[in-house]
Amino acid sequence: HGELWSSRLLAALLSQQNVPAVAQDARAFLRAEAGTQPEVDRARSYPLIKEALAQHSHKRVIITGFMAQNEAGETVLLGRNGSDYSATVIGALAEVTTVTIWSDVAGVYSADPRLVSDACLLPLLRLDEASELARLAAPVLHSRTLQPVAQSTMDLSLKCSYQPESGSTRIERVLASGRGAKIITSLDEVLLIQLSFRHGHDFNKTQSDVLKSLQRAQLEPLSYEAQADQQKLRLAYTAEIATGALKYLQDLAVEAEIKLKEGYSLVAAVGAGVTKNANHCFGFYQKLKHAPVEFVSETESGLSLVAVLRRTDTEALVQLIHSQLFQAQKRVAVALCGKGNIGSSWLNLFATQKTELEKRHGMSFDLVAVVDSQTYWFDEKGIDAAAVADKFDDESIENDGTWLSRLGDLQGYDEAVVLDVTASKELAQRYVDIAQQGIH
Repeated sequence: HGELWSSRLLAALLSQQNVPAVAQDARAFLRAEAGTQPEVDRARSYPLIKEALAQHSHKRVIITGFMAQNEAGETVLLGRNGSDYSATVIGALAEVTTVTIWSDVAGVYSADPRLVSDACLLPLLRLDEASELARLAAPVLHSRTLQPVAQSTMDLSLKCSYQPESGSTRIERVLASGRGAKIITSLDEVLLIQLSFRHGHDFNKTQSDVLKSLQRAQLEPLSYEAQADQQKLRLAYTAEIATGALKYLQDLAVEAEIKLKEGYSLVAAVGAGVTKNANHCFGFYQKLKHAPVEFVSETESGLSLVAVLRRTDTEALVQLIHSQLFQAQKRVAVALCGKGNIGSSWLNLFATQKTELEKRHGMSFDLVAVVDSQTYWFDEKGIDAAAVADKFDDESIENDGTWLSRLGDLQGYDEAVVLDVTASKELAQRYVDIAQQGIH
């Protein structure tokens, strides 16, 4: 009844403030069938929500979350994070432009701020990174919440209801390749489902079939280890999902001995390109060397490194890994395109404000390229912004477009940024190429 009364009270409060509003029970239009993680049937729900909203076209509609209705007219609870999920699925069905989820945190941090005091709020997060974080059962996001976002054109933002001014995280769709870990996350209670297959089976095919079946049933494990020599497959799950996954595997009649084991934890580094970032991989494994690790896996997508451990103090481990990966000052390479009036003004500002910027953001900003239509100056060690006006003609070479590939291949920097202050259509047409190289 909490959802019902909350929607009624908020609608009444808004109406009292001369904002026309009406409470709406989501069960009038959301259709779903009971299951381990009930999914809203969007095809059945779409015409119903359109009809319901059309009746209140000039009012704010305060809709209940967490609930849907099945074919028999019974209430179906949408499970863990059901309110967030219903928010995005209703947003997608109603074809809104933006959904904002208000909670007790401002968004996604580089680690749980309750565990890591200097964790940083991430103002932007790629949709695939957010989905991977949610898949790993991070409390701030749930994978089902992001499904309607991925299947629509709406934007998603996360904000804190207690401190709206404290910032936010916007989930964005980008093509960038990514440069490494952004978030360290953990779970204290993880269960393993172990499948021991009979020798003589085609293990690779069998384990692949099992994993595909689980994925189709939306029971993909957090992580897994395939032990071909022992004909064993170990699947890591949260306590919430493990029972349903176990029953599914038993019903699947897999020819294997199936055991459910308790007493495990999980720590992961999440971020596009993390598996290809040598420094982050080394730092992650380095901090695990004294931990009771069962296995470590890398996702095929390159979005996460996941360690499953016998139950341990994950708080201390998260702090160690976060410090190892993120505390070293991040280096940012900057390429300035255009050195006319605007470019010259920027160079003067950068020369005078560089030190203050670095102190404020805890980063090192190095100007590595200055580009104009005919020539460019590139120096991976950094260019003195104050010297560009005097030295550019002597240091620059013909602009054959290679400055961009040189910037993308640059070593020793964590991020690269192209600052375009030109009106060049040719350069604007290369924005997608720039993004695909992981350059901002």
